[in-house]
Amino acid sequence: MQYPIKITPAAFRDIQQGIEYYTEKSNKPGQKFLSTVDATVDKIAEYPLAASFAYNQVRYKLVKGFPYVIFYRSTDTEVIILRIFNTFLKPI
Repeated sequence: MQYPIKITPAAFRDIQQGIEYYTEKSNKPGQKFLSTVDATVDKIAEYPLAASFAYNQVRYKLVKGFPYVIFYRSTDTEVIILRIFNTFLKPI
């Protein structure tokens, strides 16, 4: 069963920033980043309890091929994508 996905505004901004970065600065186009994030989110939606806990009820899943990690919470009815962090950047 695939759970519905809810993406927070902060996570949406994280995705946009990643697309912009890879479109402007890298040999990996932004579209490849987006499709890889989408594939990772699809895996999370299908198996939300398979990832490790980061803290409390928040789990994380690495984005294959990119230095990003997806933080999310799952409920009985949906998966909430909280943030998508670039692990190379310093937290603010």
